[in-house]
This record gives sequence, C-alpha cells and structure tokens, in this order.
Amino acid sequence: MPLRDANGLTPDLWVRLSEGQVAPKGAKVILPLARLREEGFPEGAGAVGVHVPNDADARTLQEFLPRLSLVSVAFPSFADGRGFSIARRLRGFGFRGELRAAGPVIADQYPMLLAVGFDTIEIPEAMAERQKEEDWQEARDSVSLTYQSGLRRGAVSIFEARRAVRGESRRRDGAAETPEQMAARLNAKYRGAEPQDVLWAAAHKEFPGGLALVSSFGAESAALLHMVSQVDKSLPVLFLETGMLFPATLAYQQSLSEQLGLTGVRLVRPDAAEVKAEDPEGSLHGPDADACCDLRKTRPLERALAPFQAWVTGRKRFQTADRANLELFEVDPAGRIKLNPLADWDARRISEYMDAHDLPRHPMVAEGFPSLGCAPCTTKVRPGEDPRAGRWRGSDKTECGIHIVDGKIVRGNPQAA
Repeated sequence: MPLRDANGLTPDLWVRLSEGQVAPKGAKVILPLARLREEGFPEGAGAVGVHVPNDADARTLQEFLPRLSLVSVAFPSFADGRGFSIARRLRGFGFRGELRAAGPVIADQYPMLLAVGFDTIEIPEAMAERQKEEDWQEARDSVSLTYQSGLRRGAVSIFEARRAVRGESRRRDGAAETPEQMAARLNAKYRGAEPQDVLWAAAHKEFPGGLALVSSFGAESAALLHMVSQVDKSLPVLFLETGMLFPATLAYQQSLSEQLGLTGVRLVRPDAAEVKAEDPEGSLHGPDADACCDLRKTRPLERALAPFQAWVTGRKRFQTADRANLELFEVDPAGRIKLNPLADWDARRISEYMDAHDLPRHPMVAEGFPSLGCAPCTTKVRPGEDPRAGRWRGSDKTECGIHIVDGKIVRGNPQAA
C-alpha cells in the first residue's frame, strides 16, 4: 500500500509478518499486537514495530515502547477517530519512534494526523487512486492554526500564535520570563518530540526570525542540516571557517549546501586584526589550543550570534562525558537559548537517518576521521578508540571555546581558572 510522510510519498522499508511467518534476519518487521504479547520480540530482526487495533488501550503498550521503532495504528474507516487518541497518548508517554496510521483515511484528515503525532500514513491502493497528490499537499498546508498545541509540525495553537505576534515572553503572573525559565518551559513542552518537529517549532513558533544553526559540516552534520532543509532552507546556518580547516571540509560544506538547497549559509571567520596580533605565525594551537579556539571560534561565533535569540547545535549526549547530561534546551553565557535537537540520538540512529535519506558522508570519515575539527588538532582514530580520541590528542581538552568550571564561565585553559 502507498506510504506517505509530511513531504509526500516515501518508500516503505518495513515487512509485515503474518501469523507464524519467521522474521527475515536484519529486516525491519511489523508484528500484530497479539503476536508481540504472546511471543515477545523476534530474534534477528533489524528493528521491530507493532500493528495495533483502534480499540487498543495505549497504556498497555507502555512496557513495549522502549524497544519498539514503529507503532502502526489501524484506521478501519475514515469516520473512526479512535486512532487519533492512541497516537496522542503514545507521544505523551514519550514514544519517539515512527507512528503510522494504516487504513482508508482521507486527505482532509492529513493535517490532524500529523498534528497528533503520526509520521506516516499507509493507505489502501484503491483509496489512494481516488485522491490526487495535490489534494494531500493542499490539505497538509490548509490548517496553520489549531485550538490545541500539536505534537507535530503544522499544529500551531492560536494562542501560541497570538503570543508570538505580540512578542510576548512572560509568565502567567505577568512577570518577565528569564532565559532559565524559558529553557525549563521549553524542555517540558517538547520533551519526547522528534528533532524535526522541535526544529520546526523553534523556527516558526518559538523564535520566528530569531533562530540560527551553527554547523561544523563535520562527520555527522548532514543529518541535522537535512532536517533544517526540510523545515526552512533559508534558515541562517553559521559555518565557522577558522582558517585551519581541512580542504575536504571546505569542499564538503559547499557540495552539501548545494545538494540540500540551503540558502542561508554564512561563513564566519576570525577577525583579521585579532589573528595578526595574537597568532601571526598560525601556530598558537601548539602552545595554547584553548587560546586558539577562543580566537578562531568563540569570539567570531559570539559576534555572529549577536542578532539571534536562539541557536541550534548538533551536540549529543553520547559524544563526551561533558555532554552526558545535555538538555534539549539550555541557556548560553549570553542569555540566548541553545537548542540541541539530537541530544539523545546515538551514532547508530544518525547513521540510519543518513542512509534513509541518502546523505553523503564527510569524505574523511572513510579515512579514519570519525570526528573532525581543525587540521592541526585532529588526528586519525585507531580501531577501538573513542570516536573523539583524535581531537586534541595528548591533552585533556575535549571542547572548544567556552568552558564552565565550578559554575563559572571562563575562556582558555580551564585548569587555569
């Protein structure tokens, strides 16, 4: 049956298992709920999904959710709306996998399906033939405001829209909201939401016109950049061109930007006068890597971010011990909101996303560079080493730019603070 997501028709990579059918090794399989309850998760499957009837109690699925990659919800007819409630409850339980509506739904229901949390819609052939592609696209774009806050893009509450137009950022008691209070509110509001939907909300609801992405165009950058291209191709993308990057990174930045159609890429370079005064020979990275990062990354980024209310990073919790407790939303030293939409993604999930969307890897990843920075401070990683072992090898430095030590924000060597 045809499958569509928010962008149109998409390939279906899942296999539905009939009663008694053995799961093909490594395949993505969808089981009937009764079989999952009776037999458990099949061995050897690449990923497991479940198909649930529209009268299922979403609460009884909670025990399975941590191991499920997909939940398919039956829609026996377009007039039966119980699947909407199931989807909303599953998202409320924190389910982050794919939600699929399966059955004869109609185009007019499309925006509401997306709003309550569905990712994909599986429609019978006969019904799909009666509904043109433009019908689905028109329906998707027809609803821009709702009474309830949605869980997916396209569902902006009229009350949220009104506050955004007024530029309001206030608590219910009328007091001005601090950045820390805003971050806490946004973390509670978007906890469990998919990265694409958090990005959409940040760009169009929370910080319209005031959001930028900071990207290194490194080993894993393509995933987040692709998500941004689906949200707003003109969103400002700040690329720190330190003057010390690998030529392959510069070429990758150009080719990937063109492939994704990104029109808002801005090259951020260090101040020429500061470089001449502080690093005339280009060798500061040797005796003082922190000072070099401050000169070539931190200060240029501070200047570039000045016009923005919030910015997006590609940091993830699995990358370093310093990032283990990374929040979705946090506050930077200047009081801006910092968004980490991929905070809880791991390397496998990023790789799967890149494969699914046919995104090119940085060419140096295949050469033994799973993490890339400036050329003088990046070395190959040996088999079995941590992926970031090649960054600032031989030192205890793990991050560039601004460090937080004992609650104080400092620049340069944290040991000297």
